[in-house]
Amino acid sequence: TAGTFVVPPEAAGERIECVFSNSRKNTTLQLEKIWVAGVSGDNALLAADDGSGEGLDISYESTSSGGNETDTDTNFLTVYAGKTVQVLEQLGFNQTNAATYSSTLSCDDSSGQLVSGTTQGSFQVPSTPTPIKCSFTNTRKSSTLTLTKTWTNAISGDIVNLTATGNSGLESPAQGDSTAPATTNNAFLTIYAGESVSLVEAFGAQGDAANYTTNLSC
Repeated sequence: TAGTFVVPPEAAGERIECVFSNSRKNTTLQLEKIWVAGVSGDNALLAADDGSGEGLDISYESTSSGGNETDTDTNFLTVYAGKTVQVLEQLGFNQTNAATYSSTLSCDDSSGQLVSGTTQGSFQVPSTPTPIKCSFTNTRKSSTLTLTKTWTNAISGDIVNLTATGNSGLESPAQGDSTAPATTNNAFLTIYAGESVSLVEAFGAQGDAANYTTNLSC
């Protein structure tokens, strides 16, 4: 922002021009999608606007292969110091599973987190910018299923095996058992929004299903 020089003799009488050049600092922004327990085929559209007023400047579509995965856009958006950048996600833009996920957003550079949120957020590019990555994480909603057994007027010593199986492919079948009249080891299974769950009771070597009427209630 300041400098001095000695005018050379040969320049005497000549016009001398001095120019200050200011180049706005810039860096790159990259979009990333993280699926946690994703459903194969579910998708999301990520986008970023660099604040130029010309609309969305970069977009990236991610499709889940099922389970846990991270997809990173290979394209970068140049963003400039002092600019306000907006990022957003449209989850499930061509299917109906959007409600089965929770969403979080985090944009970070070398100094730490610039913004957090759910499906959209905005931040100002720092005066000393370093590469920025904006990650949208979608976690499939889940809960715990408990499969248990109640005996009524049972034959003491009769045994049943309990099995709970989800079709997400993310969890192994849960096993339990029960011995009449009241000794039960419950089966516990993590279940995910949108999946189908199969519940099975099978009598063991001791006991006969023909001796009972069976009801299932969830």
